[in-house]
Amino acid sequence: TPVVPLAIVSPVRDEGKYVRNTLDAMVAQTVQPQEWLFVDDGSTDDTAQLAAEAGATVVSLPFNVGVGGAMRTAARQWRASLRARRATVESHCTARW
Repeated sequence: TPVVPLAIVSPVRDEGKYVRNTLDAMVAQTVQPQEWLFVDDGSTDDTAQLAAEAGATVVSLPFNVGVGGAMRTAARQWRASLRARRATVESHCTARW
């Protein structure tokens, strides 16, 4: 299955009952995202655990901040991830020269 440089963000809250169907549907796609980020917006059920067990990256918020707050959290997480990847590449290139 090809992987594309794409991130999927799923803001979720108390979706444990449905998250398995969502995960199965994504895995069944012919093209996979490079990263799938679940922002658990203060769930009181097993949503975050199920997503993590399926291999998704999960950021758990301690309380509900709403969809907008969850998406802002996702943007911060993605930027941090990009900075970490860039630092790894830069250190690798510096070590080689």
